[in-house]
Amino acid sequence: MKVTHIIQYPIKGLNGLEHDFLNLSRKGIGLDRRYMIRDAVTGKFISQRENAILSQLQISEYDEYFYSVKYGDSCVRIPKHPNSSFFNHLESKITSQIWNDECETFLLHERAELKDFFSTILQKDCDLVWMQKSEKRDSKVYDVGFADASPLLMVSQSAVDLLNQKLGSNGHVSYKNFRPNIVFDDAKAHIEDTKVGKKFFIGDHAFVGERMCPRCKVPGIDPSTGIENKKINQILAEYRFFTVPKKGIYFGLYLAPLQASIGSTIQVSDTIHF
Repeated sequence: MKVTHIIQYPIKGLNGLEHDFLNLSRKGIGLDRRYMIRDAVTGKFISQRENAILSQLQISEYDEYFYSVKYGDSCVRIPKHPNSSFFNHLESKITSQIWNDECETFLLHERAELKDFFSTILQKDCDLVWMQKSEKRDSKVYDVGFADASPLLMVSQSAVDLLNQKLGSNGHVSYKNFRPNIVFDDAKAHIEDTKVGKKFFIGDHAFVGERMCPRCKVPGIDPSTGIENKKINQILAEYRFFTVPKKGIYFGLYLAPLQASIGSTIQVSDTIHF
């Protein structure tokens, strides 16, 4: 089994950026999900669950220091590594909510331009916020940024292929529908299910499988159009519905790097040792 794709999502809910290799940190890989769009009124995060148009904002590498986020003819730049020069600590610190966690987050100095960009597209008052490396989420066993539950998520390509077989003429998915950080091939479909609570290796680096990933409506949203195909979750429910740990559809494995792997690098073509 080998890694075929490594994907980082700089802004929670937007498209991912593929890399040949990325460094591991306690919060996952690279700068994964360190930015988040929040409702400016409630402070809560905004996701594709309630606003599928997020799937149509396209983030890309602008240069060594900035990302570019584009929607139609509109575009803004966002720093990859915001530091104290981007913050006014007396004004920019703000509390944001992701699920049951309240986090200390920061607005950038350019917040008026960014606020207007995202608020116009999403048609609601919202902000783009950044999580510092040192910030913790109290409800999580492992250190995590704005990802839903764990530092990393992996899926097997064979699991995606199996779903497409079952869908037939009812639709088509790619691994992008499931928003993983790691995709691997040459494996039995859903073999990752067997690694819950167990240690395994990607290359020479140790990880632990935390739990299977519960699924909402997002896998049914076409990443290229933002249109939901409800048949996808209906078919998934026929063979991927479990009653434990809680009733729901599960697809993919949440995982975390062990301490010895922090600071190391994973890359496409690394062998996975289950």
